Amino acid sequence: MGRKKLKVGMSLWRVLYDYDDPEQDIKAYTELQEWVIRSIKRSNTKRKSWEPKEDKPIMVYAVHKHSGTWGKRPGKFSGWIEYNINEWNRKSFKLEDYEKDGLPDDLSFTKAGAYKAAIAREKVWIKRRKEWRDVDPEDDETSKKVLKMLTTQYNRHKKKVK
Repeated sequence: MGRKKLKVGMSLWRVLYDYDDPEQDIKAYTELQEWVIRSIKRSNTKRKSWEPKEDKPIMVYAVHKHSGTWGKRPGKFSGWIEYNINEWNRKSFKLEDYEKDGLPDDLSFTKAGAYKAAIAREKVWIKRRKEWRDVDPEDDETSKKVLKMLTTQYNRHKKKVK
């Protein structure tokens, strides 16, 4: 069975999270982000005149959907805001890589999948830190708090869906 077919307008999900910083009195937080596939087309990278057009990879371009990139336009219906979207609100990957390896690590087709991926990334991070010898115990505790926070958010999401 092949991978799920990507289509323009399809939503992808990502969980963004950050750690406590006691020096700045900032607590950990999570944010569920919606990324929308805006286009699927051949890369616009420059090529040599003798290279065939087919050598250019097909790219998937996604944009983070939030108030800075999506909204009510004057005299029109809601939609993409027409000004240039910042680099940190855009993401692209090769269609060929998706077909071979799946979505990039931080994106998922479902909200629950995004939480699961974030939890898995944090577990890998904790495991790597244990392999290092000079780990600060406070940092280890912070990582465990973040993992607990992500798990709690995931469980809340599951309850909402039911």
